[in-house]
Amino acid sequence: MGFALAGLATLIDVSAQTPPPVKEKVKERVAEKVEETVEQQKKELPPRLGAPVPAPREPRAQDPLVRELTEVLRVSAGAADAHVAAPGLGRFLDKYRDRDLAGVGYAPALYQFLNGDYETAVRDLEAYFARYAKLPVPAHATLVGRVYLDAIEEEGARASPDPVRVQGWAMRALDLQQPATAVGSRVQTALVHCGVGVDVASVRLALVRRLLDDRTLSEPERDRAVRALYGATVAETTAAATTEAPIAWRARALSGREIDLSALHGRCVLLHFWASWCPITSAEAPDLVATYQRFHTQGFEIVGIALDASDDDTVREAAKQLGFGWELVHDGGLDGPLAQRFGIEVLPHAILLDRDGSVCARGDAARGRQLAAHLERALARAPQVERRRD
Repeated sequence: MGFALAGLATLIDVSAQTPPPVKEKVKERVAEKVEETVEQQKKELPPRLGAPVPAPREPRAQDPLVRELTEVLRVSAGAADAHVAAPGLGRFLDKYRDRDLAGVGYAPALYQFLNGDYETAVRDLEAYFARYAKLPVPAHATLVGRVYLDAIEEEGARASPDPVRVQGWAMRALDLQQPATAVGSRVQTALVHCGVGVDVASVRLALVRRLLDDRTLSEPERDRAVRALYGATVAETTAAATTEAPIAWRARALSGREIDLSALHGRCVLLHFWASWCPITSAEAPDLVATYQRFHTQGFEIVGIALDASDDDTVREAAKQLGFGWELVHDGGLDGPLAQRFGIEVLPHAILLDRDGSVCARGDAARGRQLAAHLERALARAPQVERRRD
């Protein structure tokens, strides 16, 4: 460091004794030397106490642990027959219990998430992101993003949700490329439960700024997300899903039967959109099956719609392992015609139809414990109109 400063002094002395034409070149050399010296000093100085620690290099998708975890999760591109279960992830973690997972340090959080412990999952993820700026595999980032989405939902279910946590998790979910509309709607649901005097306006404003800065979003996507954030109705945010009320829809099931919603008039029907590769579907399957068994005799039906690029046999096998004992329709992926028609941007997704075939709940409101509450109310009401079959 002393040598560098001495060099600068020499340059300055020379500059003072040189004629004007040469002096400009000397000044340039001085400026370059100053810049080099500053950079060298930065490297030699110890990090200040409390200063942010630079993130290590980004984990590589080809690292052995990353490849092994991808195989365990079976959500990588080309693994269309994926069927994720928490036990497989648990075995992976047991195998490397005494090892620093480093670039796949988010694996324990996914395990906690699949077992319903969102609080621990988020804490583990925040510890991971303190070390790494991103995840090595896009499909893994999608799973981690869903952890934050569900954490927002869980926070919103508390007696007094914390808007600061909601905002932080929403920002993280957007960074992980979660559908902006889904983030906005979950934040809105959480914020409406905040107590009097809680500053929720600043949370919304911060998220709006984040959405406006996101160049990956199209103008319509950004508009839908902002509307959802401020509590817009389902019809406003996903008009494609509500162009028909009651909904009229027919499709051929994998069993060979024709599914006709008009023939189910008088029964409540859940359109359940899922995929064989989706770990959230696997995690929610036991509760969904239990809800079906509880309400089926009271007039509740489920139609499973697999938005899956795999073949029919793979979908059948995945449904069997998940315990889905209802009719199944198979229709490609999220870019397929059914996903476009019903406005499906993320899986799993659900739309609950009342006894008249009209939408009474969708999205988060038609999943988990909220589904049972909506079902009880919908089943208690008698159908109001006669459905006409074409």
